[in-house]
Amino acid sequence: SVVAVGQAPDVFDIMAIDGGVHGEGQRHRQGQFLDREGVLDAAVADQAFALLLAAGRRLTEGDRYARSPEFLRYEPTYLLGREVYGTTLGIVGMGRIGAATALRAKAFGMSVVAYDPYLSKNRAESLGVTS
Repeated sequence: SVVAVGQAPDVFDIMAIDGGVHGEGQRHRQGQFLDREGVLDAAVADQAFALLLAAGRRLTEGDRYARSPEFLRYEPTYLLGREVYGTTLGIVGMGRIGAATALRAKAFGMSVVAYDPYLSKNRAESLGVTS
């Protein structure tokens, strides 16, 4: 969980990526809780997909190499990594963030296999995922 102090000293946001049940995702101000559900769904899905792309394309490894003294010449295929198009992504949990990540994967031409005991067949079909 992350606690971020708001503009006023008596306001703070408690946000959790893990979606726990400890008051995360709510705003507290003088004893009142306001629902903040869904505020970071797209941001978390974007970050998850960015990490997937970075790992697949060996981005951090290539960056480290390019900044190192060993970098003497450029070769276009060195540290190229794998293409994500046409691969399969597995997602455990198809809540708001899982569904948003699945939509990004579909846009990249990936097949999506999902596990969620609460995912209905209609919802899986509407998201274009196999469960």
